Amino acid sequence: MFRHASPQEYHPRWKSWRIEDLPMLPEPRFRPRTGCAAKIQECKSAIAQADRIILAPPPDPPGMMDLQILLDYVGYVGPVTVWSTHSLRDQDMIRTISSPVEDADYWVQAEKLRVHADWLIGLNGSRAMTLYGRVSKAIPVGRVLSAMLSTFPVVPLSPSTEDQNSSLDASTLQARTLRAFGDAPKDTLVAWQRAWEMGRISYPFSNEPVRFLEKLSAPPSDPLYALFQGAGRRENHPPCLLADWLESLRDVSPWVQDPALKSQGSNIPLGSVRGRVNHFQHLVDQGWLDPHEMRLTDAGRRVHAQLPASLTDLGLTVLWSHALDPRVSIGKIGEGSDVLQKFRAWSDKYVVDLISQMGKG
Repeated sequence: MFRHASPQEYHPRWKSWRIEDLPMLPEPRFRPRTGCAAKIQECKSAIAQADRIILAPPPDPPGMMDLQILLDYVGYVGPVTVWSTHSLRDQDMIRTISSPVEDADYWVQAEKLRVHADWLIGLNGSRAMTLYGRVSKAIPVGRVLSAMLSTFPVVPLSPSTEDQNSSLDASTLQARTLRAFGDAPKDTLVAWQRAWEMGRISYPFSNEPVRFLEKLSAPPSDPLYALFQGAGRRENHPPCLLADWLESLRDVSPWVQDPALKSQGSNIPLGSVRGRVNHFQHLVDQGWLDPHEMRLTDAGRRVHAQLPASLTDLGLTVLWSHALDPRVSIGKIGEGSDVLQKFRAWSDKYVVDLISQMGKG
């Protein structure tokens, strides 16, 4: 229901693109999305009659952030309980009701800072690339969008290297569904949403690094597990570069230059499951990516060459993931606040340095 404020909502002069305004480092602000006024008013009326609030949002930072912004927007200051909805099966919901989420505030504050920092990189980076490059058409820049250019051309994955015990992560499942049934990535996202709502699967859009909890002695009989382990395997289908690319994004380490960071990048994904599909289409729409050959066009290669290495090296993704790891703050409110303050200072400095690099050409 809410979006980040636009530049001109901070200062009218920021509507125009001027080098002398860079870098722009305002405080985070969020505004209602167009068309959401009636829904927000309805929520406000209901909240005004409540003596406490129970939130059961999608179990990811964006979902929790949106509802917390709503409560702040309507001025609610009463008690709030957050239920986890990782699994909507009855037996799982019974457990989560008895054990509410305790670190929700950290997730919300961390997500606000992440969204704001990404917005600052896009805002300042796009204007700097365009103004310093003296081009008439705006050049979009983004932490994930720009880094994604480095993942092309796609190197076909070998069936012989496929992990027989792959984790049931979103990237791999998306790739296997594409190979097995030819389902478009966006259609797969819709199917996952429905499966989660029906309680068939746990929440599929989490962007946390994969962590193995235990290895089952015998595979489950669930048909979804059978599909994941069999139908979409690379060895059972002809090469599909789009599927290989989707699967490769579960681990950014191949595109990390610094050896120390490379070792820490294992199982850290690039962007979110939903976001990377949108970024892919954005690259195609910009004329930077050939979706059939899965390689950059001449225009895409020129833009990639002009971008600072700090944007195209996926080491930034590793640093970003570690800097906002919510596990740092669990049960340690003071320490969690310190982590957020350090991230804010670090991300602001990154933007300042980025603009300086772009200005030097």
